[in-house]
Amino acid sequence: MAAGKSKKKNKKRAAVIFIILLIVVIALAYSYSMGYLDPVIELVNKYTGQQIPSEPGSGSNDNPDSGTGDGSTGIDESYDLKNYLDSTPPVTVPAAGDLNVHFVNVGQGDCIIIQFPDGANMIIDAGSVYNSNTIRDLILEYIDNLGITVFDYLMLTHTDGDHIYYMDDVILRYDILNFYSPSTSTSQATSKAYKAYIDARDAESGAAYYINASGLCIEGAGYRIDFYSPSESFYSDVNNYSPIIILQYAGRKLMFVGDAEKEAEEEFLENNPGGIDVDLLKVGHHGSETSSTQDFIDAVKPEYAVICVNVQQALAKKWIHPNPDVLARLAGINCTVYRTDLRGNIVLTVNSAGVFKFTCKMEESESGLVKEVENKNAAVPSVENEWCIVTACFVFASKNSYTVCL
Repeated sequence: MAAGKSKKKNKKRAAVIFIILLIVVIALAYSYSMGYLDPVIELVNKYTGQQIPSEPGSGSNDNPDSGTGDGSTGIDESYDLKNYLDSTPPVTVPAAGDLNVHFVNVGQGDCIIIQFPDGANMIIDAGSVYNSNTIRDLILEYIDNLGITVFDYLMLTHTDGDHIYYMDDVILRYDILNFYSPSTSTSQATSKAYKAYIDARDAESGAAYYINASGLCIEGAGYRIDFYSPSESFYSDVNNYSPIIILQYAGRKLMFVGDAEKEAEEEFLENNPGGIDVDLLKVGHHGSETSSTQDFIDAVKPEYAVICVNVQQALAKKWIHPNPDVLARLAGINCTVYRTDLRGNIVLTVNSAGVFKFTCKMEESESGLVKEVENKNAAVPSVENEWCIVTACFVFASKNSYTVCL
């Protein structure tokens, strides 16, 4: 009888274990299909060097060669064309003594054009999350509409596709006098987009070449740009090669950070322990939770912030951009936020007296903007709440009971 009871208990134990394992497998499969395991996959990619697709059939999120091979995306671009892409600058020719900063709406990506009061021009990045001929043409037409034929300064912050895709097109179309490039090792930058950038850059005769690094300085008539990072020669995450720079003009300070993340921000804080108050911050990494830490925001205290982002395109990649926590940090210091997905093309004008003026494709009151920002992100669930978390499954079997911990 004792042997018979033992067999029954063993069968019961095996059945329970099988059911538990089946539940775990189903939960993991569902989580993977819904993209809830993306952060885990990203950690595996980061620390093993292996590229595990974050969603079935896809490559790495920032893969600069993820298009169809002909420059198109393989997606329907009618939404972009119909709703918010526009190659018409809100402001074209700067008035005497004005500095104009154009945050070009390229969807989920960065393209910033600066017109200096002495007639010099600068471009910082030219990319979008989708390798699209439509967006490439948008950027080139926007530049043409500004009447620019020469860029005195061209800066590539880092090698992700949403910053680099169209840089080679810009170089081939316009004269470039000075290049500022990231110090990215060959092993970290092997994409076709990066190779195209290097080939186009190296073919530009008579240009000067610089590596983005702490201590560099660009000076013009009444303005200067100081580089506060990067201060290291190697970073495991290419985003941290993005330079943290401050443009000073007419007593104002404008900070641009590319996709610099927490590690780069901590370097900045270590080297500038008292912080540096700035008037405007181009928010890092499209408002991602990886950037804009509370310590960093408290140290720079921007009065205004610009986020280059597109919520729909970010969510399609299962990114929460901008992250609600980042928006809350900015709101906590009473910072006014401008977003390209809500405003379209954004132009900041700083006149010789240091007066700020924002001109956007989509104009609305400041209170309306803040309300729309809050409403837009209220419906975006946080990653923590969305995750179907399966951290571990422990089965404790004993003679009289079974305990399952998920």
